[in-house]
Formats: sequence, C-alpha cells, structure tokens
Amino acid sequence: MRCCFLWLAAADLGQPPTFHAEIPRTWDQAALASIEVPNPNPRYSPVAVPAEYYYRCAVRPVYKTYPVYAPGREPTRYLEWLQNQEPQILFDPSQLHSQRDWIKAGQQVFDAPFGFDFVVTLADVRSTAWFQHVRPPVTKNGVMPFVSYVIRQKGKVEMGTFSCAMCHTRVLPDGTVSRALREISRSTVPMHSGSVTCPRKWCVLSIEHCQARRG
Repeated sequence: MRCCFLWLAAADLGQPPTFHAEIPRTWDQAALASIEVPNPNPRYSPVAVPAEYYYRCAVRPVYKTYPVYAPGREPTRYLEWLQNQEPQILFDPSQLHSQRDWIKAGQQVFDAPFGFDFVVTLADVRSTAWFQHVRPPVTKNGVMPFVSYVIRQKGKVEMGTFSCAMCHTRVLPDGTVSRALREISRSTVPMHSGSVTCPRKWCVLSIEHCQARRG
C-alpha cells in the first residue's frame, strides 16, 4: 500500500501544475475616470457607463479570419474556397488550459474584426484599381495584414475591419510583419477610391483617417 501511495505521489509530481489565468477587471470606473481629461465645462466632461451596464453586454463572438491578398497573389480559386468554409468561433475560454493557449487566443482577439464591409469593402480589396489607388503595404507573401476575410455565414464572405491589427500592424521593409507598431504611409493618396476622399496624409486603414473623412 505504501509503495502504491509513493508511486501515485511521484506520478502526480510529474504533472505540470494547472494554469489559472488571472483576468483583470476591464471596466473599472474609478480607473477610467482617472485617465479622462476633464472638460473646462464640467457638464460636458465624459463619464463612462456603469460597470453593471458594461458587464451586461453580450460577448462578441470571435470568428476565424482569412488573409486578404493583393491582386495576382492569392491562391487559385481562393474566393470560391472561402465561400465553402464553415463559420468557426475561435475564442472559447473553456478550451484554454495553458499560458500558451491564452497567448495564442490573445493574438486571435487582436486580429478579430468588429466591423464588416465598413470603410473597406469586399469590392475594394477585389479591385486592382483600388490597390493601385491606395497602395497599401503588403507582406512578402502578398498579404495585406490590416483587414481580413471573415465567414460568419457559410457562402458569404465579408470584409472584416476595425480589429486591433488594423491600426497596430506594420509591414517592415523586408516584407515581414511587426505587431503593435502603427503602419504609417507618407502617401497623400486617400484610402477610398469612391467619391468621399481625404486629401491629407493617412495612416493606412486607421481610425484617424476615418475620422478625417467624416470631418
């Protein structure tokens, strides 16, 4: 019996410890208030919504995304292949069992869009004229890493925009990608090839550019 107990104890010691992710509280009203610059007129100072409201909001699903290629660089029949893909929800905390799992999930959330066919559309990225007009940086594999294709319904390919990666990704001179750096273009070419354009210098696919267009 004692030998059996020692064997079980040794086997247990050989197992990696269970990983418990410590998730910080995202919506802390006191912390949010501390970073806001008050308006000269206190009546117009921004006030965050209550935490109770924030935590009642539905959790946005994170769908699998697919790369957007420059014209002539995507695999053969790529769009047709995308149309045959099933929707896949990637982020599921119940399936994250290690620190590595959480880090990978964090990258997926970083890449996850929350706008669809907004600012940049599917028609835009399928157009050679749009690429010639905008001249967005692409990787050495021909990928434009600021936006992505998303399948939320089988047979329907959508253009995913406004992910963290949309503003915080940079294509380096050697064609590799660096995360968390902003991609800045010195071109004066507006992002959109339609009638609504912006003559100012633009940050590629950035929120600032969209604000400038609205102004």
